Amino acid sequence: MNDQMDSPHAGISAHSESTENDQALTKSATTILALDDLPAVAKFDEADIAPSTEPMPVRDDALPITTDNVIPLPPTSAMYDSYNELYTFLQQFHRRNGAALAVRRSGSPQMVNGKMTYCYITLGCDRGEKRASRSVGVRKSSTQRLDCPVTIVAKTGKGKGWKWLYEVRGEHNHRPSLSPSAHAIHRHRTVNQQDLIKNLFEQPALPAREMGSIVRDQTNEKSFFIPKDIYNDRQALRRTMLDGLTATQAWIKILQDQNLRHTIHYDADNRVESVFWTYPWCEKMWSQFPQVIGLDNTYKTNRFKMFLFQVTGVTDQKSVANLAFGLVRTEKTEGFEWLARRLNEFRLSLAIASPSVLITDKDMALKNALASVFPSSQQQLCIFHINAHIKSRIKSQWRQQQKTSGIGLEKERDQYDVENLTEIEELFAAKESGLEASASTLPDYQGHSSGTIQTGNSSFGINSCAEASGRFQDCLQPTVQLIEDGSNAADAFAALDPEQPDELSRETMFKAWLNVMYAGSEACFEDAWLKMVSTYGPMQGSIVAYISSEYMPWRHQWAKCYIDRYQNFGQRTNSPTETANQDVKSFLVTGTGDLLHLHTAIVQMLAKKDREYTHRAARMEMKQRRDFLGRTWLGQVTTEASYVAIDLVVQQHRLYEASTTAPSRPSPPPMRPCTSTFSFQYGLPCSHRIKDILDSNSVLTKEMLHPRWWLRKPLVCPSYVDCSLVVALLTLRSSAST
Repeated sequence: MNDQMDSPHAGISAHSESTENDQALTKSATTILALDDLPAVAKFDEADIAPSTEPMPVRDDALPITTDNVIPLPPTSAMYDSYNELYTFLQQFHRRNGAALAVRRSGSPQMVNGKMTYCYITLGCDRGEKRASRSVGVRKSSTQRLDCPVTIVAKTGKGKGWKWLYEVRGEHNHRPSLSPSAHAIHRHRTVNQQDLIKNLFEQPALPAREMGSIVRDQTNEKSFFIPKDIYNDRQALRRTMLDGLTATQAWIKILQDQNLRHTIHYDADNRVESVFWTYPWCEKMWSQFPQVIGLDNTYKTNRFKMFLFQVTGVTDQKSVANLAFGLVRTEKTEGFEWLARRLNEFRLSLAIASPSVLITDKDMALKNALASVFPSSQQQLCIFHINAHIKSRIKSQWRQQQKTSGIGLEKERDQYDVENLTEIEELFAAKESGLEASASTLPDYQGHSSGTIQTGNSSFGINSCAEASGRFQDCLQPTVQLIEDGSNAADAFAALDPEQPDELSRETMFKAWLNVMYAGSEACFEDAWLKMVSTYGPMQGSIVAYISSEYMPWRHQWAKCYIDRYQNFGQRTNSPTETANQDVKSFLVTGTGDLLHLHTAIVQMLAKKDREYTHRAARMEMKQRRDFLGRTWLGQVTTEASYVAIDLVVQQHRLYEASTTAPSRPSPPPMRPCTSTFSFQYGLPCSHRIKDILDSNSVLTKEMLHPRWWLRKPLVCPSYVDCSLVVALLTLRSSAST
């Protein structure tokens, strides 16, 4: 054996007895490479036996490719200057022929050029000796090892001038693999690829598949790794980042180390029960846009099944600004109340004004919590959700033939029979008294309680369901009077609107509902509702009953004629919060990640929003739209306020122009009386104020606009000056000068 090891050709000649092997050797001998033809190889640090992770160049013109099911043996060893050069050649040869080598053992350490170097290294086929399984049966384990006998001994010594040689023993007992990716050794990432993976690791929304594509394209090196390898690299980097902490502990440490405003509530077992936190950019946007706030929960953002609570606002660019975040384990009133109190504590600590309007999607637990913490804020319901629910109810419960005397539907369809409108009055009376009605008359829609519900006490709002019931009875009084006089419900409907359309459909009923929702005044609202009841009540009584009990008591929180009186800056839906929920999920690779992963995704999302908002504001300040170049009355406001505000002001100017004489309008209609509704709602001058500005030969100034519309917002937001006062002062100054 020693003689064979001393001969550089012993490993091959020992197997010359086999005719098949002789043919393989003859084939291999014709492809022996000269060292001068090898590509340049990085020098190997001989103090370390691990092979280089640099890519092994593929020599299509030099290395043999097996054409049958036999893996050829390497050619006769040449003299190699380093172990790395020898190792690269052998792995390259086996990769081209459907095999791979792995280091099994090393020995004979000697001092070479002042460094301790292993001079005897044994390589073996990666499908070599089988190992006993350590599986406990939880996973379906497998093995690729087949006791392949191939080993290659690489050695060097002083007698060889420290040149490296190898000798081959045994033959492969398996077929070539179909792809190098089947061998873990060939899937190793190079140094450049590992550096790129570290940089891409900071992007949480980048899946392993896309990350692998970027690594392949940008490194421009032949590689065979698979997405699972990228995933494993990412997990290794993650373990290094955690530094022995759990993901939740690491996240809490970040909140503390970066002095982020946060509050954490632990349960009896010292587990995180709920969290409320915010970020510096959120605090900045909160201070600039505190008037209208949307609130909502979303799901599938973490593996702990905690609900992500988001507080959002709408900017002067109509974009969404995240103000604060929360995590809770319950959607009951106590959970929402904890979040609402933390929200108010943060607001007070930041010296931010209390919100004037709170928009939700009719989650009664959330509404009750907000009413107790923000009693002076007016609550609004998202009209998008209301319209979607009513449209779905019309589609699912539309009745084609059978008429009913009044408003009703079978119990099996989660409704209750109501023979005439008197029972609707009983329904509201039950809510007004705060008592539970019987199951036969008062439905418990979506699990909502029929007791008193506080919803704010603004001058235009309603304080309770009882107040809503009292006001709603006025709308139904003509119909109720007809019923009390002895008429049945069908006659009452006909008396209200004798000219009912011949053809009724789902589409016409939904349009009738939109007429109710977007009525411009309370009188129009009542007329539209009574017309809808009279037209569709006899046939579609169950749908009308659903609308009557579920939404009409809260009409002050969704009807246009009411919510236009609130300073909501035109915000009528909770869609911005829904958009914020989708934004967070778009930065999450998975909805079952940990809290640190959620934090990283939110940070990336906020950084993107900060860049986009700043860019849009800078562009609005530098670019003046051509449509407004000739409008001298706008002054410098076109570059001092957002496009959204300018568009609204120009619309009011068109209303004023419609009342002025022109060749096409010899007798224009007069302007409607000023109600100051638009100015209060949007913080912008209405058509009457614009008329006063033009009559006084003045121009619009940014002080006439609410500071939320300014592109350059002050650190301390000044009080909004009513533009009518400014116009009055300008008029006095003009008259004094003349």
